[in-house]
Amino acid sequence: MADSASHTPRLFMRRLCPYCRRLMVYLDERELAIEIINFDPDQHGEQLDALNPRGTVPTYDTGHGLAFGESFIILQYLEETASDQRLLPTSPADRARMRLLYDLSDAQIGAPMRQFARAPLDDPARERHAALIGKLAHEALALLDERGRFALGGELSIADLSLPPLLYRVLEAGFEPERLPPRVRDWCAALLERPATRAQFPKVEL
Repeated sequence: MADSASHTPRLFMRRLCPYCRRLMVYLDERELAIEIINFDPDQHGEQLDALNPRGTVPTYDTGHGLAFGESFIILQYLEETASDQRLLPTSPADRARMRLLYDLSDAQIGAPMRQFARAPLDDPARERHAALIGKLAHEALALLDERGRFALGGELSIADLSLPPLLYRVLEAGFEPERLPPRVRDWCAALLERPATRAQFPKVEL
């Protein structure tokens, strides 16, 4: 829900959140002008709660009475309302694979990603989290097209913003890239070659 007055679309985000950075990559690729609000609980807490009862970031406010969270939902909304929809997979099969990749990343890799990134370097649990991340990354292989370096072949799509941002976050936190299957590692490398992605993840090395 949002207030009834129209205003410029805005995105509430946190700078280091991989789900928020996923959206920043998309906005850069699309050259979309949206107001970015770096979330401060003291300054924006009540405002965010009014827009999104979950109080989570990212939250997107359309400026026309609709606001919602969840980065994949925001991505789909922005792409589906774009004039050309060039980053939206065209076939039902590719759209299904895209949704499965986001389910794998957000519903399955998300939790061990957060645990690994937050754990102290000397925490023995890091190895357990890393092993699970590596195992889940292997599950992506069945969903990736072998005809190119991107998720669905040779062209960038919003499917490419599923796993890579979460994997970049654990790589920033010390995850060893050798744990990733070669196809997934090359996928992440291909996306990092794009200026929009590198700008959000400047320290990631593969």
